[in-house]
Amino acid sequence: MKSTRSAFDFLSLGLYAFCALEIEFIMLYLIEPFLFPSLTDVTLYCCLHWGLCALIGAGAAAALLAVSKKSFQFAPLSARETPSRKAALVAAALCLLGIGYNYLSCGEFLIAYKLRQLNALEFIFQYLWLFCQAALFLLLIAFGQKAGEMKRGDRVMPWGGFLTGALWGLFQLLVQQDLLLGILSCVMGVLYGLMYLLVRKNMRWAYPMMVVMLCI
Repeated sequence: MKSTRSAFDFLSLGLYAFCALEIEFIMLYLIEPFLFPSLTDVTLYCCLHWGLCALIGAGAAAALLAVSKKSFQFAPLSARETPSRKAALVAAALCLLGIGYNYLSCGEFLIAYKLRQLNALEFIFQYLWLFCQAALFLLLIAFGQKAGEMKRGDRVMPWGGFLTGALWGLFQLLVQQDLLLGILSCVMGVLYGLMYLLVRKNMRWAYPMMVVMLCI
């Protein structure tokens, strides 16, 4: 990878993060039918599926962080500025909107839905993957934000949220064939980006909030 930094470099890192974020789709339809063609144990299959997704997702996140820091001198984990009380409250309100999005999708709180649908072992592996998804979402946002700031010189606009919303919304629209879901996913992607800016890009704040928005 090039040693010079450009907006396109960070956009590329963001796209890699998105590919890792959607590894579940690739695993489900392109890889697992060949890996587990005759596996009938549902619990074992779910644990293998989400376990592999989490392993790949965590590995991708670690690799992207390492490449970003070594090759482009950008360390998303280095931000330490504490957000103001007002900004933190607004970010918390966005978390509630994220929970509301999950509620609309499931008809109940996501965690309650998962507890009802999955056994204990399946639930653990499912949420392990969701924790990895939270990290990948934040990397997509962080790299997209950096790319937008370098290209436009504007640090106020949620460029990372725009990128996340566009990619996630389009993916949901194409895969689920649901226009409303695509629009809602696009809006939520932008809100994720706003939350990241509100907490001053501090991952110690952003990651727990992202976990709440994805898991509850």
